Amino acid sequence: NREALREYYPGHKKLAIFRHFSGVEMPTGDEQGDIVIVRREASWMWLIPLAAGKTSVGLVIDAAARPASCGLAMPRASSIPCSPAASC
Repeated sequence: NREALREYYPGHKKLAIFRHFSGVEMPTGDEQGDIVIVRREASWMWLIPLAAGKTSVGLVIDAAARPASCGLAMPRASSIPCSPAASC
């Protein structure tokens, strides 16, 4: 925001965490290439297929709801377990 053009909206404090991964299971058949949006009670996430077998995976949460143990630094993709039981 070098030009000081960013506008902040009170009460709209969202945090998006995302990364590009290879090997993500995505829809096949008629749904191949579709963007997947997953709504949860207090967050939502996206899976967007990109070129060369990569997928953009992102999570949007309220900034205040971010677990302290998650931090903001993302580890290398190869070190992230692909499990729905992950705490982050």
